[in-house]
Amino acid sequence: MKNRYTHFLLSLCILLVALGLLWPTSFLTSTARGEEAGVRETAPATEPGFINNPTVVEVPDPPKPAVEPVEAEPDPPAPFDPAGLYAPVGRKIQAIINKPVYRRAEWGLDIRTLEDDAPIFVYNSDRLFPPASNLKLFTTSTALDRLGPDFRFTTQVAYEGSLVAGNHLTGNLVLFGQGDPDLSGSIRTLPNQFAHFDAIAQSVRDFGITEIAGDIIGDDSYFAFAPYGDGWMPSDLVRDYGAPISALSFNNNLITLSLRPSRKVGQPASATVYPSESLLNVTNKTRTVRRGRTSVQWVRKPGTDTVSLRGQVPLRGGGTSQTFLVKDPALYTARLLRERLIKNGIKVKGIARARHAGDSLGRPPSHPVYVHQSPPLLDVISHTNKKSQNLYAEILLRTLGARVKGVGSDQAGLEVVYEYLGEAGITASNARLHDGSGLSRYNLITPRAETMLLAHVASKPYFSDFLDTLSISGLDGTMRGRLVHGPGFLRVFAKTGSLQNVTTLGGYIRTNSGMMVSFSILNNNHSYSSDTAKRAIDQICSLLTEL
Repeated sequence: MKNRYTHFLLSLCILLVALGLLWPTSFLTSTARGEEAGVRETAPATEPGFINNPTVVEVPDPPKPAVEPVEAEPDPPAPFDPAGLYAPVGRKIQAIINKPVYRRAEWGLDIRTLEDDAPIFVYNSDRLFPPASNLKLFTTSTALDRLGPDFRFTTQVAYEGSLVAGNHLTGNLVLFGQGDPDLSGSIRTLPNQFAHFDAIAQSVRDFGITEIAGDIIGDDSYFAFAPYGDGWMPSDLVRDYGAPISALSFNNNLITLSLRPSRKVGQPASATVYPSESLLNVTNKTRTVRRGRTSVQWVRKPGTDTVSLRGQVPLRGGGTSQTFLVKDPALYTARLLRERLIKNGIKVKGIARARHAGDSLGRPPSHPVYVHQSPPLLDVISHTNKKSQNLYAEILLRTLGARVKGVGSDQAGLEVVYEYLGEAGITASNARLHDGSGLSRYNLITPRAETMLLAHVASKPYFSDFLDTLSISGLDGTMRGRLVHGPGFLRVFAKTGSLQNVTTLGGYIRTNSGMMVSFSILNNNHSYSSDTAKRAIDQICSLLTEL
């Protein structure tokens, strides 16, 4: 029995060796090393007499762990191969956007000499990207070209009805807006925010009107009644940058509610509404506490001017404030004018109300009393570009429609912009515009379209004026805190842009050698912060200044 069992084991071992399952360890190690190096090796048998030409045994891959696979790093962008003079800076720019932190984002760059349009660095320059506020370059340059730097917005005061006994107006007093964004003095310094309204009141008195039986009408029918842009998100409509658009605006169509601690612990915090207490109905359930942090819940009832406040403000704290958008800018402005008329001694029996329009261009009443003019267009454009003021850009767009096409709508304004872009060789296939400010998520442009626009503007007599409207690195506007130290200081003249996951910059750079460069840098679909994107963009600008 024992001999039979021994023969069985010997036969099994011979069979296993023949099948290669008990091959010597030295062969398996040699084979594995060969696979790792990309070469398959065959080792001789270490024990003669069994197999003279052994078959290579494939070593299976180890089993994969039972976890979710990690997405591989994407391939780096295809390198740009600049020739000649600009090759060194091109390679440095490529190295910046190839860094691991930036790889998952999408980059579009078009950088050229302004004099002869020679490419310095181009990457995805014909792909469409959301431009964010870079789009303001398209709107403001068109406005400067079509309207001229000395154009002024006018706001007219006129009356309806008739004058009785020389000073009694039986009808309405109408404030007819034509797009002036500066009635409250955002651009030029005024003694107070109501200085223009006080001037209107004085003019009404000088005209002989001391009593108004009718209403005070805020008329914004010069623009089509469409307070928000195409493609604006619901989240935009509660932020100050998403203020409603109107031909009659005041204080950027915003109301500020401020809270300050009262003098005694336990009392409600002191609430102040600016520019007028009458604009909001405030239910104040806050309290002043001896110590702690400011914590306030602001709730505005949808569709109303009622705001409820809950929370606490510490006694020695600085307080807090919240900005609210007005629902109807024309009505808001009319209410403020009515208050100033009364304060200036004019009796008003009627109410404040708004007058809107459809698609047709509104006209003022036939009995003019006073005409107010805005600062020159160039000042408005400078404020728009340097402060990245969305409301101003949208007003410019609709003014283009009203003045050039006879319709004060965004679509009519976009027709004018497209005509101007056509003169620069830009087509609708590489610039798809939906508003004037860049807030719309539907806007798309190519980096090349932007540099074509910049080159077109540079060929115009107003180029130096337009250049002055852009933010200057380290000095003013939205570039004030950027490129403060290093070679980029005071050399970049640009328009910034920012939306969620979108960061852009476009404009001009004056290099150390005196050469002017036009550039468009569009970075989107990034998961990192806007500040991280700005660091990369600023590094690229610094490199370009050294040309």
